[in-house]
Amino acid sequence: MKIALVLLAITTLAAAVAPDARATPTLRGASIAEGELVDISPFTFTVVYSERVTVTDMWLIDQFGTVTRVPSPQLTSGRLTTALPVLVPHRYRLHWTVRDTRNELVQGSVGFSIRGCEQEGGGTP
Repeated sequence: MKIALVLLAITTLAAAVAPDARATPTLRGASIAEGELVDISPFTFTVVYSERVTVTDMWLIDQFGTVTRVPSPQLTSGRLTTALPVLVPHRYRLHWTVRDTRNELVQGSVGFSIRGCEQEGGGTP
């Protein structure tokens, strides 16, 4: 009986401190912040996840709705870095879809502007 209680306590404690195996990767950071106003066209974009992911798609949308595909990023563990095309002063939203280690899709995006677009028309992408 005592052994059963000890095993039950150990199992309960292990379940309480073990990470959720079904949890999706957590976005830990990005080289461009949501809503950031940058002075010049960024050369690269980096995003960091809490675990290894694989990119399935990445694209930019400008304030007029024009879609530009972004090259496949370099992968290092949970860090993805990709080159960006030369961008003119507009508002942009960079979208990406990644696949986690459990084969589930996770989407992300970040909106930013390049200085000089403040006087131009067009909505936020």
